[in-house]
Amino acid sequence: MDQNFAKRVPPQLALIISKDDERRLVVATNWDEMSHIVKVEAIDETSAIFVDNSGGSQRLNIRAKGDYNGDGIEDMLLSTSNTVEGGSYHSVDYFILTRLSSEASFTLLKQW
Repeated sequence: MDQNFAKRVPPQLALIISKDDERRLVVATNWDEMSHIVKVEAIDETSAIFVDNSGGSQRLNIRAKGDYNGDGIEDMLLSTSNTVEGGSYHSVDYFILTRLSSEASFTLLKQW
């Protein structure tokens, strides 16, 4: 995973902790645009830490891959563990992402 990955996934993966974040989410087209990723630290093939320009840090893990919606294109189950530098904030989110073709950007199927 690298910064290009953040440009191919939906903005809902961003660390959203304020009303301002919620307003920006409405117009953002991808995670990198929403979070302004400044650093990516790959941990292994399925995990990386993404740091944004406001001190937010998100560890993203690919939990599973498979065709969850039966369209013949591989989908992904992801989790993010979210923190803020110098703060006590912590949250965990899960996402199922899909794409309309094998070369397309990912879209959000479900978030919890």
